[in-house]
Amino acid sequence: MSTNGSSRDYDPVTAEVIASRVRSIVSEAAITIARTSGSPVITEAQDFSTALFDAAGEHVAFSGYVCSHIGSSLVGVEGVMRDFEVEDLNRGDQFICNCPYTAGAIHQGDVGIISPLFHGEELVGWAFSNAHVLDIGGMSPGGWAPVAWDRYAEALNFPPTRFVEGGRMREDWVRFIMNNVRLPGPVMGDLKSLVAANIATQRRLDDLLEKYSLEEYQRYCEINKDLSETALRERIARIPDGTYRSEDWLEYDGHGEDKLVHVACSLTVDGDRLVVDYSGSDPQYDGFGNAGWGATYGVLSAMLMHVLAYDLPMNAGVLRALQIDPGEEGTVLNPTIPAPVSCGHMEGASKAGRTFSYALNQALAISEDAWVRSRTAALGTYAWPGNSWAGSSQYGEYTAFAVMDCGSCGLGAQSSGDGLDISSYEVQMANSIPDIESNEALYPMLYLWRQLNVGAGGPGLHRGGNGIDLAWVPWKTDGLLGTLENACAEVPSQGMLGGLPGGTHRFLVHRGTATAKLGAGGAESLPGPEELGGERETLLNHVSGVPLAPGDVFHQVTGGGAGWKDPLLRPATLVEEDVRNGYVPAAQARAAYGVVAGDAEATREERARLRSERIGGTPAMPAPEEGDERMPLVVVEGECSCGYCGENLGAEWRGAAAVRELPLAERMAELGLYAQPREDPRLVLREWFCPACASALHTQVEAEEVAVGAGAGAAAPGAAA
Repeated sequence: MSTNGSSRDYDPVTAEVIASRVRSIVSEAAITIARTSGSPVITEAQDFSTALFDAAGEHVAFSGYVCSHIGSSLVGVEGVMRDFEVEDLNRGDQFICNCPYTAGAIHQGDVGIISPLFHGEELVGWAFSNAHVLDIGGMSPGGWAPVAWDRYAEALNFPPTRFVEGGRMREDWVRFIMNNVRLPGPVMGDLKSLVAANIATQRRLDDLLEKYSLEEYQRYCEINKDLSETALRERIARIPDGTYRSEDWLEYDGHGEDKLVHVACSLTVDGDRLVVDYSGSDPQYDGFGNAGWGATYGVLSAMLMHVLAYDLPMNAGVLRALQIDPGEEGTVLNPTIPAPVSCGHMEGASKAGRTFSYALNQALAISEDAWVRSRTAALGTYAWPGNSWAGSSQYGEYTAFAVMDCGSCGLGAQSSGDGLDISSYEVQMANSIPDIESNEALYPMLYLWRQLNVGAGGPGLHRGGNGIDLAWVPWKTDGLLGTLENACAEVPSQGMLGGLPGGTHRFLVHRGTATAKLGAGGAESLPGPEELGGERETLLNHVSGVPLAPGDVFHQVTGGGAGWKDPLLRPATLVEEDVRNGYVPAAQARAAYGVVAGDAEATREERARLRSERIGGTPAMPAPEEGDERMPLVVVEGECSCGYCGENLGAEWRGAAAVRELPLAERMAELGLYAQPREDPRLVLREWFCPACASALHTQVEAEEVAVGAGAGAAAPGAAA
């Protein structure tokens, strides 16, 4: 079959019509979930996805609400195909899957339902629906267990299991699930929504096959996969070949030890394919951040979609050019039972996604193709700092709930502009946060404020977006117990192309405040941040059983996205506008951008002073103009030069550049940003500058014992290994 040129032997209109129809099928399945579930995690936060597969287990369409479900859908369908013979499948069967080891789930709280799809007596495909349910049993509510020592304490773990047989739910499994979860009614309601979505998929596929023959449908599904593959491979072929390396760390303080778990990434661009290798990453550990294959595959596939395939139909063709090696068995991205995995998607897999992004940006930045260079971008915090609570509701009943506001971090700066404020985790771009009124009506909580975390965005020519600052009190309840998970407290996302990291997340509690006396006096009676009183406590990032009593205030602050390119290149007028509009504090405008609001001469002097401070003397070359969007490093035949002034930096540019190294938390504080300090090992922020014009070339977070030039750190753009 040919899908290009004059030898094309298919009808492009029919190909597009069928591509549109299968997208509509998964969209209708998603709408079915949203309209039949009663859970705000689904109806408001939209934490779900749907997919359609062919009989061979390849994606035909994907709805993309939570893009990392690409992995759980693919590995889940493979699990059903592995464990059940085709002859044992019937129309109306549905299989429950939530085990990260055997069923590809990104974590146990994200439950998948998979159905074989039939045309007459013939198996023609698979339907997949998935959602984060309110509880899945185990030691902590909400689907993650930050202090579990093994996977047996975490949650129910379903390998592919027949849950619906011939169109009827199996009552034995219904009773089993309801007997093992904290909220049996809502959880079963969510599972029924997923079942309904797959029924909708079968019905709409029946309609499609009535219009087109099965043979025509199958032929055009293959054509559309080939078209997506061809388009993506053509884009990858425009990226310079080479091997690009990066690293990151999981943070874990759940068992009384503040440890860093190293993730090492090697990305090879080889013609029209990408090969990602995590060999050399740390061994699996006794915390819940080890990532199963479905989580790692899903996060990396989602990043590939965002960067290079954002406008292509999402099907198996997009995934063919990506090859992933999770590393040696028994390591953090390739764990073995009994390692806990209930937050592998937010911890290990997210760090894998960050390293893949850093490495890919190195390659994009040195391309001679302007479009490829335009795809460089910084990341947000790339983490969802979850918290869930259990106790007595305001209605006198037992309740358990997750506060879905928590994902509202700032997104990273893009080549096209600033990062979005109060946005989302990059692999959950269709998600949202519930209204305050909805949370207060459903749960025993009263909000004191929900506002912008001003100044959290990483400085850059384009700045990162700001996160959220929110606080609430337990309301009409004797108290609650909380479970907290924060994957980005100490290690922020890297700034890109000389931009700086954004601030990180933190959990706080204010004990013994006057809020215990709050009545029905209206919003004007609610205290603000400066009026709380009581004693402030910074909470652990991975902890269960956090008590919250009347008079306590839970205070959460989410971080910001990283910056893109040198902050001193940001036009002073834009920085002044940010200060006026309340996005950047005046002190940060001066410290990070060298801008003294309302005083052009003072701004010129301050920027000149900052440039001289960078290299320890007056720059020999003039500074680039504001808004200069050239790449900081240019590589020609292995020789690097400054992209702004042309200064030759040689093949080993790091040795020729000026470098500043400071403890990360200290340097972030100088810039008006927050990162939780740590020791053993301490984290540092290294900044490299052109020795001639003092422009920022590269920034990098590293563990202190990693020496400059030792080869363990991430290469900057222009330094393909």
